[in-house]
Amino acid sequence: MKLALSFLIVVAFVAVSSPVPAQVARVDGFRGTLVNVAGQAGRTLSVDVIRWSTDAERDKVTAAAAKGDTALLDVLKGMPTQGYVWTGESVGYQVRYAWKGTLPNGAERIVFATDKPLGSYELTAWRAAPPAPETTYGFTVLEIRIPKGGAGEAKTSLAAKIGTDAAAKTLALEDYAAAPVIVKNMRRS
Repeated sequence: MKLALSFLIVVAFVAVSSPVPAQVARVDGFRGTLVNVAGQAGRTLSVDVIRWSTDAERDKVTAAAAKGDTALLDVLKGMPTQGYVWTGESVGYQVRYAWKGTLPNGAERIVFATDKPLGSYELTAWRAAPPAPETTYGFTVLEIRIPKGGAGEAKTSLAAKIGTDAAAKTLALEDYAAAPVIVKNMRRS
């Protein structure tokens, strides 16, 4: 009995003295429906943002992107978690870069980057539905555009080349207008 009581006291002391991780609050969120991804159409994709990237993090990511895919992937892997992308797979993807801005027409422009390709936890890797071109990045860049008061769309590096937008100082998809839509009905959630 004394041993059991001593054990309970030790457990109580450890529980009280151990730091408990604080609840992480979501600061923003987005949700839409997958399209133009072979075998994934109709599934929900959502993003929970826990914080936006700092200017220093943004500069580090864009500098790495200018050096190439390998440099960008290395930097993304070392960045803190900014949020999560959920695709219906067993686990979410850590957002390593999260940026938002406004386009001249007033629409929101949001860019996320993960350090893994979306669909990499599936048995079959995600592929853009034909005739979209395929890319083979070891990460994902997701660019969302949401018009004022409406639903938007997202396009990804699954079927578009990545680059940087010098004017906005952010990671971006090259030729966004020509890339196929990967997520439709993108809204704040």
